[in-house]
Amino acid sequence: MEEFPSGLPNLVALEELNFSKCRNLKKLLEGFGSLTCLKKLNMWECEAMEEIPSGLPNLVALEELNFSKCRNLKKMPEGFGSLTCLKKLNMKECEALEEFPSGLPNLVALEELDISKCRNLKKLPEGFGNLICLKKLYMWKCEAMEEFPSGLPNLITLEELFFSQYRNLKKLPEGFENLTGLKKPYVWECEAIEKFPSGLPNLVALEELKFLQCRNLKKFPEGFGSLTCLKKLYMWECEAIEEFPSGLPNLVALEELNFLQCRNLKKLPEGFGSLTYLKKLHMWECEAMEEFLSGLQNLVALEELNFSQCRNLKKLPEGFRSLTCLKKLYINLKKMPKGFGSLTCLKKLNMKECEALEEFPSRLPNLVALEELDISKCRNLKKMPEGFRSLICLKKLYMWECEAMEEFPSGLPNLDISKCRNLKKMPEGFRSLTCLKKLYMQECEAMEEFPSGLPNLVTLEKLYFSQCRNLKKLPEGFGSLTCLKKLYMWECEAMEEFSSGLPNLCRNLKKLPEGFGSLTCLKKLNMWKCEAMEEFPSGLPNLVILEELNFSKCRNLKKMPEGFGSLTCLKKLNMKECEALEEFSNGLPNLVDLEELNFLKCSNLKKLLKGFGSLTCLKEL
Repeated sequence: MEEFPSGLPNLVALEELNFSKCRNLKKLLEGFGSLTCLKKLNMWECEAMEEIPSGLPNLVALEELNFSKCRNLKKMPEGFGSLTCLKKLNMKECEALEEFPSGLPNLVALEELDISKCRNLKKLPEGFGNLICLKKLYMWKCEAMEEFPSGLPNLITLEELFFSQYRNLKKLPEGFENLTGLKKPYVWECEAIEKFPSGLPNLVALEELKFLQCRNLKKFPEGFGSLTCLKKLYMWECEAIEEFPSGLPNLVALEELNFLQCRNLKKLPEGFGSLTYLKKLHMWECEAMEEFLSGLQNLVALEELNFSQCRNLKKLPEGFRSLTCLKKLYINLKKMPKGFGSLTCLKKLNMKECEALEEFPSRLPNLVALEELDISKCRNLKKMPEGFRSLICLKKLYMWECEAMEEFPSGLPNLDISKCRNLKKMPEGFRSLTCLKKLYMQECEAMEEFPSGLPNLVTLEKLYFSQCRNLKKLPEGFGSLTCLKKLYMWECEAMEEFSSGLPNLCRNLKKLPEGFGSLTCLKKLNMWKCEAMEEFPSGLPNLVILEELNFSKCRNLKKMPEGFGSLTCLKKLNMKECEALEEFSNGLPNLVDLEELNFLKCSNLKKLLKGFGSLTCLKEL
């Protein structure tokens, strides 16, 4: 749609109008201002629109106005300030907009203003402080703006203030302490800011404080402990900070504390244990931290604890066993802390890159609620503990790059053993994993055969064993995996034949088994680089819902099967570098849904069929 219907201005009782994503709409009609009952106007992503109609200021009942992602909109109309009932104004990603009209301060009912990603907007008009009802102000990535609007401290009802990437902004405005209703200030990538505003401790209503990637921010102001309503404190990548604020233990309502990648932070403050409501503590990559203080055991409400890659952290304090509410633990230590086995509520344990760890603690099987375990890149871990099968709630196990692991635990549910390069076989009892839905075995290079019990995994939906280069064959009975939806086995270079169950790809594979056409739910078939294959499987035309077919680099494939035209749902056909192919199937013109066709470097292909012009949906050739 390029223009509005001519009769639109006659709809004088209209209250809501939505023309979102009318990307070719260039302008609104003359007479648009007659819609005096209109309350909501949504023009989101009308990318061709360059100007708002002059009649907009007549819409005096308007309460919500959304022009976000109108990327060519350059200016707002004169008289804009007459919209005194306007409560929400969204101009996000109006990238061509350079200035607001002078009437903006007249919008005294305005409660929400979003000018995020208005990259050319240099300043807000004088009198901005008149917006005394404003509760939410979003100013993400206004990269051309060098200073805050001077009236910001007058916005005493402001509750949420989000701004980012003011890279030249060195300080927040004077009078910041006047924003006594402020609950959520988010400051992101303001890299020149060196200190908090001195009035920060006056913001007693503050509930969330986030200063992300403010890399030159060095210290907290005195009196920080007065923020007794604060529930969330996030200080990601504030790399210059060396110590916590002294008043931190006074923040007794604090529930989430996140100091990710504060690399110079050396220790937690005295009295840290008074944060008894704390539920989430994330200290990932605080590389200078050497020890926790003794108060950790008092954090009895703690549910998530992350101090992975704190490389100088030598040990945890005594009393770890008291964290009985802990559900998620991310840890890198040479040995597990005392009391580890008492964490009976733990659901997720991430020990990724515990490279010095050689064995699990014997009490791991006590974690009866554990659902997810990640021991990837524990390169010296040789075996799992006795009693591992007691983890009856375990749903996900990640063990990739456990290079020293020589044997595998039995009694497991869902499983990822990718890059276990020395693992030669699966254990007895593998057949008992009858609830297994996903099995990942990529790059298990020493494995020569599948476990005989694989066909018992009747609920298996996804099977990945790509780059198992020594795997020679699939087990008998493979066809019993009737729930299997995805099978990936590329670069299984030693495989010479399929069992009678199911096909995929490998360089030495010459043909697919009889009965291939019974896979009537198959939507994607990828046989890339099956270089030994000389002909398509005879049952291919039965795969009537097939949408994607890739036989690229099947260099010995000579012809396409009869009945190929029955694949009427096919959208993508890739036959690139099928060098022996001499002609297409007669049925090609029947593939009326085909959108992509690739037969580059089919050097022996002599001609295309008559009727090729019927492929009217084709987008890429």
